[in-house]
Amino acid sequence: MSVFRPMKRWAFSIWREWTAHEKITHDMIDTIQKGDIMKELLKKISVLSPWSVKSRPLSELLSDLPRFVAIGLTSVAVMDWLQKHARPDHIILSNTLTGTHIRSYDTLKQIRCNNAEIIMLAGTATRAFYHYKYYVHAKFILLPMDMNILRLKSLAGWIRCVMRHKLKPSGVYHTGNTRWLALKVIKQRSQEERVYAPEAWRMSGLIQSLNKAKYTYVLLRWWEQLENWPKGEDSDILTTDNDSLAIRKMLEGEHLGTIPIDLYSISGGAASGGDNMAYYPPHLAEGILSRAEKESSGCLIPSAEDAFFSLAYHALYHKGLASGLPTTTGLRTDPRPKHDFKGILEKRAQKLKIPLKHIKTMETLDHFLAEREWQPPKDMLSRYSHRNFWVKKYFFDNKKNFFPPGLCVFILREAAEKWQVIDVIRQELVKNGFHLLEQYKIPENQRTLVGRQLRGGNWSPGSCPAAGGIPAFALIMADPSPRHVRGKKKKSAPNVDNVRIIYKNILRDKLNAQQPVNERANFIHSSDNTAEALDYMRVIFSKEHKNELYEQFLKLCAHKKEAA
Repeated sequence: MSVFRPMKRWAFSIWREWTAHEKITHDMIDTIQKGDIMKELLKKISVLSPWSVKSRPLSELLSDLPRFVAIGLTSVAVMDWLQKHARPDHIILSNTLTGTHIRSYDTLKQIRCNNAEIIMLAGTATRAFYHYKYYVHAKFILLPMDMNILRLKSLAGWIRCVMRHKLKPSGVYHTGNTRWLALKVIKQRSQEERVYAPEAWRMSGLIQSLNKAKYTYVLLRWWEQLENWPKGEDSDILTTDNDSLAIRKMLEGEHLGTIPIDLYSISGGAASGGDNMAYYPPHLAEGILSRAEKESSGCLIPSAEDAFFSLAYHALYHKGLASGLPTTTGLRTDPRPKHDFKGILEKRAQKLKIPLKHIKTMETLDHFLAEREWQPPKDMLSRYSHRNFWVKKYFFDNKKNFFPPGLCVFILREAAEKWQVIDVIRQELVKNGFHLLEQYKIPENQRTLVGRQLRGGNWSPGSCPAAGGIPAFALIMADPSPRHVRGKKKKSAPNVDNVRIIYKNILRDKLNAQQPVNERANFIHSSDNTAEALDYMRVIFSKEHKNELYEQFLKLCAHKKEAA
């Protein structure tokens, strides 16, 4: 008990400070500490809005935001009210109730496996209130007013969310005799590439809808289970950038969706595959779509060869150790992978007459993919290494792949060319400690090709209002006195080998401030380290010219290592 007392005192000191301007008395704080807070708030706090206001029928909120799910519900009265007033496609997750719209409530993870705009938490599901990640995709959270929300753990979650401006009280609603506190999710976050299809459609119905609309797509995996799609299994669909937006709009309409769909686009701009990059390198994704075949059910699937290579790519670079494939790195793979990747790859390899020796280990499979030009570029591998321990160990082991820090390639996009700030950027980088080895204008007929091979093929606007365009210029820079990246900067940029590279962020903000707000763009990109810079130079220059520039870098930095 003594361990928790300091935490409790600290928590209530924060609560006192936050509520001081609301004139909460010490008597009220004592009541809070004893529990039963929601009832007492209604009785004693007349100055706190909206807790003191009269409740309104929940149907008012549901009319504006129809995608609704109730989780952990135990009240028959509330269930009856919802049956009368909510939409026909609403869902209740419960262990005690039965009915048409009621599904089994098994785990807290079910709270985030939907596209609901309003999530009602009741019973044991109220524990999820402490974990913001479960409901960050929703617009409103409903909590029962008789919930003892200020138990120690819930209090910590409440204070954290309110103090960080993640949640905001937004009124009281009732379902008959039961009242609910509505909390607006302020820092709402989309679930990136994941969207949800309505349960009534089933996977086969979704495929029929895609075919009817004549979208260009490919169901990348597990099409054999289309008619009996496993419950909770997500599907991976690759499509074009334009169709990705259209499909997303179709699935994010008024229908409540619970079937998870991971929707990926060619460039990653419309729907990325995580880490702000394309799911597959764009030229590979285009090839998969162009060679798609129609399966007996009408579903578009990859060709036999693409099915093998795309699954091998997925197993190695997306799943890593979770694929269960054996490795010679000494790392431990998952003994019980979700899918038998090795067995499936061997069957597909036999049909294509590919020697099984290529699938013996993760390393032999990677070597085979590299031979067939299915290995991702270095900067994509660098981003995969953030969450893939095998990629980090195999490709970025410091002892195995040592390059002296200090070499960097700055890629300036078309926006910088349009604004005529190329010289300004070069001068600013030189002032910051870099030496220019070469300034290269990428020929217009090569820019698209270069863009597809760098930055994971993703040159979307990102968080900026305007698009920066594709690569237009390359500045090959050397820093003879690189500085280590430490602290918070190391956490946000784990692969950067020279802290001066991060100066590009300050430079971006500085030049963007000179542009109209709606025209500001991400116009500068860079390699993270010397190894990545060499890979960028391999894409842009010939092997001989790349080696010449690397020799200049080594001489400038007084290194004696031979050029790569």
